[in-house]
Amino acid sequence: MTSNMIKPENKPYQSVLAVLSVHLYGYDKSYQQLALLSRQLNNISEPRLISSLLTLDFMLHHYINDKGEVWDIQKESYQMFCNRSESLKIVNSGYSEKDVQYFFQWIVMLSNWDHDLNLPITYSFH
Repeated sequence: MTSNMIKPENKPYQSVLAVLSVHLYGYDKSYQQLALLSRQLNNISEPRLISSLLTLDFMLHHYINDKGEVWDIQKESYQMFCNRSESLKIVNSGYSEKDVQYFFQWIVMLSNWDHDLNLPITYSFH
């Protein structure tokens, strides 16, 4: 994806999509939702992009491994968490305000606000 295919208001979020594409790899439903969003960056508004990110499927669940650890998307990828877990329990948690705020703050932190927005950020979905 090249930067000229993206609405200027969505350019800061390219870095978010790049990081999320790595952290959500292996979580098929959210990964596919993210791939679809990446193809729509020239057609959707910034508020719709943020809303879509905050409602990715993984946000509805907590993922607990056999050691009692809960997956934290900010600390490791889903695939890494699964690879170091013998078993995984997925608990439907609904949209927790605390979880949404935590994820939103990370999105803002990952966004490319200060750098040259004309430089392409490359990422791909396999």
